[in-house]
Amino acid sequence: MPKGVGLVLLTLATASMGLLTKKGTNQHLWADTEMTTTLWRMCSEGKVDELKAMLEDSPDIVHSRSSDGRGPLWWAFEHKQTAIIEALIKAGVSGDETDADGKKASEMSGPALTDYARQLIEERNRQLDEQDVDIEEDDYMD
Repeated sequence: MPKGVGLVLLTLATASMGLLTKKGTNQHLWADTEMTTTLWRMCSEGKVDELKAMLEDSPDIVHSRSSDGRGPLWWAFEHKQTAIIEALIKAGVSGDETDADGKKASEMSGPALTDYARQLIEERNRQLDEQDVDIEEDDYMD
């Protein structure tokens, strides 16, 4: 191997892993656990109050993924649980991530539900953008 090529390859591999990490697609963290089973039950049965209570105690659970790369948002779409989808999006789950087969959560349902979720995600993104602006304005309003 020519001099420096190994370093370039290592740098590219590290950068690629960094991008995957930022997108929440850490496949080494995907696992079938009691938590993912509990989340699947809540999402498939529409137990939105239980899910919201759990999210208050542990907000990061929205990012839980089972061994196939699917998580709460996939299951909510699959079982057409709009209240669950809304709660998950408000809690900050990303609709852009993919499972082990490369499918987004929204691909688990029909177009009407996908459009509804897209609207929720756009609304959430607008709220986050407004929060960023408010924070920046507060920083300079001394």
